[in-house]
Amino acid sequence: MASQIRIEHLSRPTEAQLDALAGILVTAFNDSPFAIMISGGDSTRKRAYYRSDEQAAQGFDDFIVSLDQATLDACDEFTKSGEPEYSIVSEQTKAKAWYMSNLAVTQTHRKKGIARALIEAGEVLVRNAQGKIIVEGRGDDMLRMYHRFGYTFVETVLDHGQLYHVLQKEIKATYVETANNLFRRVIAPLF
Repeated sequence: MASQIRIEHLSRPTEAQLDALAGILVTAFNDSPFAIMISGGDSTRKRAYYRSDEQAAQGFDDFIVSLDQATLDACDEFTKSGEPEYSIVSEQTKAKAWYMSNLAVTQTHRKKGIARALIEAGEVLVRNAQGKIIVEGRGDDMLRMYHRFGYTFVETVLDHGQLYHVLQKEIKATYVETANNLFRRVIAPLF
């Protein structure tokens, strides 16, 4: 089923696509401590956070400017204190690792291979750099899903009163990819 799914980068998403994505994120991360904190518990502000044009462009300056100083201070403190230390994952590993976050599939579209396709698309990006992917999330469903995709359990940490599972996966280039990279870097420049 996953082979029938096309993953693409939306460099110029439509308004309808942005609205749909914001809806998915609000639903999937509705009880996220960060989403609750940054919105003050107001669901319309959660939507504004996920839906801002700047967020769509990989930034969210206008949204941040709209926050009062107390919320900005709380965000800063939350971020500083909210970086759990994984006792099994070394600092050196964390510095070189890739992080997969905010993966969500709406309830009506689950069990169709969409999560697998999204994860595999992320792994392709990491494969070229060869490294580890670290994921963290809540819930036993998340834990089981990543286990099925070959991720190894690291530990469960308590962060802002929530239990998060931490998993990792070593991503290595295949023999063909290694040969192609070698050809492009060493042999092709000779011609």
